[in-house]
Amino acid sequence: MNITFDQIQKIELTTLPKLFILYWDMESCSMRDPGFLLIGEEKNDYVYIIQMNLCLLNNNIDFINAIDQKDLLLKFAELFRYLRPDFEIGYNTGSYD
Repeated sequence: MNITFDQIQKIELTTLPKLFILYWDMESCSMRDPGFLLIGEEKNDYVYIIQMNLCLLNNNIDFINAIDQKDLLLKFAELFRYLRPDFEIGYNTGSYD
């Protein structure tokens, strides 16, 4: 869907909208050599942690344990789909770190 500037309408607000923002970061590693970009099919390349920061008014912290990389990625996708944030912000998501 393409939206042009002339299609945007100004809305007067007296209060800021309550937005649910999710920040996330994924840490990965390649055992082949330093500097290699990950390839999903490569056995020596793996994701070892996914961190999510949620902007909520809740002090409870839940940890989700995964048994392997596949389980970790599937649980991340499931949680992301369940939470349905208004905005998603990722750290270095256009590359690997």
